[in-house]
Amino acid sequence: LAITLDPSGNVWFAETNTGNVAKFDPATKQFTEIKNPSWPAKARSQFWGMDYSYDGDLWYTDDTNNALWKFSTADGTYTPVGFPAGNQSLPQHVKIAGNKVIVNDFYGSKIAIYDTKQSGVGRTYQTIPSPLPGSFVAGFDIDSHGNIWYTNWILRQGGALIRFDYA
Repeated sequence: LAITLDPSGNVWFAETNTGNVAKFDPATKQFTEIKNPSWPAKARSQFWGMDYSYDGDLWYTDDTNNALWKFSTADGTYTPVGFPAGNQSLPQHVKIAGNKVIVNDFYGSKIAIYDTKQSGVGRTYQTIPSPLPGSFVAGFDIDSHGNIWYTNWILRQGGALIRFDYA
């Protein structure tokens, strides 16, 4: 489900229900699968979003475990990062903006921003709650001015296009 490209043109994708990432090199037409040793045995989850960061890390969402995964393309390591879950949560799409990992929480009705420069035990997210109570937060993007644009809707009732000035 989740796919992204790196600056060299390699195609990276997350393998649903395995925790693994794989790379396809269009020049050599070779696939490389990288096993995730931290993935729980028989765990099942879907990975809806993936993005490549400036430092060579891949970030992807894990809806069942309410987590983000960071995969280092430099050393092949996986790191799970907890996601701020509520009663219902679904980290879905992800975009990297500098050192910020931005994720929509489809069921949780929010946008969550994780600063990758944090260290230590007390890592946190900044959250942007939806202005429409009981709504879903779906697709989003970031414009050249740093605004986060996202769709916000309520089933069978309509919705809104939201611009959040992150700066």
